[in-house]
Amino acid sequence: MKKNPLKTALVGGETTKTDERINFFGTVDELSCFVMELTHHLKDDKTIQTLKTVVNTLSKIMGKVAGANVDFGESQVNEILALIEKEKAQTIPEKGFVTPGITLLGAKTHIVRAITRRAELAYAQVFAKYQGDELIFSYLNKLSTYFYYLALKFDQQN
Repeated sequence: MKKNPLKTALVGGETTKTDERINFFGTVDELSCFVMELTHHLKDDKTIQTLKTVVNTLSKIMGKVAGANVDFGESQVNEILALIEKEKAQTIPEKGFVTPGITLLGAKTHIVRAITRRAELAYAQVFAKYQGDELIFSYLNKLSTYFYYLALKFDQQN
């Protein structure tokens, strides 16, 4: 029996590779790869662990979108809000347009921020077609803000 190349498996069944959820998974997978790549340029163990936790949370979000019963909710959104406040406190407020990536580490982090924004937009398509969880929107939106402040901090350490 020949398998249809346009089909792929999700929890609870099959779907097409043109399904909005599959696009979302691909974007979040790319985001996770870039976040993990970022950890190899850092020396701060706390930030490295934070980024690994972010990747773990992104995996939970993908599982939830795929239909699995996973532990994702308001606590993860609150964690990212606390991280934003921590990073924001370590930066000098910028006035006007911020040049993304004055340093190599800042540039890499801004790439991660931009991919996070794309993941949020991909989730908007999933949400429009399948409904969904507003907390996923909140998490992705706040995650891009976290990466903004992290990149700003890296650039200001130059």
